[in-house]
Amino acid sequence: MGSDRLLRVGALPSVAASIVPIAAGYYLERGRGATLDIVTGPNGLLLDQLRTGALHVVIGRLGQPDAMIGLSFQQLYSEQVVLAVRPGHPLLGDPDLARLPAFPVLYPNRAAAIRPLVERLMVANGIGRLPKRIETVSNAFGRSFTRTTDAVWIISNGVVANDLAEGQLAALAVDTRLTLGPVGISTRAAETHTPDLLLFMSAMREAVSQRGLS
Repeated sequence: MGSDRLLRVGALPSVAASIVPIAAGYYLERGRGATLDIVTGPNGLLLDQLRTGALHVVIGRLGQPDAMIGLSFQQLYSEQVVLAVRPGHPLLGDPDLARLPAFPVLYPNRAAAIRPLVERLMVANGIGRLPKRIETVSNAFGRSFTRTTDAVWIISNGVVANDLAEGQLAALAVDTRLTLGPVGISTRAAETHTPDLLLFMSAMREAVSQRGLS
């Protein structure tokens, strides 16, 4: 019986909010697969759990070279960060990054895969200290705080893609191409993929195609 088997999937919050739900639907449609056990967390922690066997697969950003030892990575698409704000935010009419220090800023914490990329973006735009900075990877907090204050949420596009599409949040028109990075499937390099894992990986590629990402 399928319910006796578990396929343990680690997903970065950005893909857990965007691509993985579509993939899970495709996976269930195919039937006869193992029960999905989906957990989210920081990229480094998920890759550590993959290496020790606590997870079968991780969907997220390409890890730092030392984090990828013994693992293989197949790229699905590239993603960059966005600066998300509430509709009507004062920066929407004049999206000048030099004004960022005047506002509360939700910033990725040190465990976040996007942290080094966001720091590069800040340096490239001459932004030093952010006096009203909150560090968090909590999407529930980020979404609630940003929608009810003048905060600017620096976050992976996938986390807020649905909020942006529905008009609950808006993205500042600033160039964040410096933060572009590969998102894909990490597995243990020496291990043969089970039929359940192959089915889920196929569902992930189908979900990416359906969302028009690559």
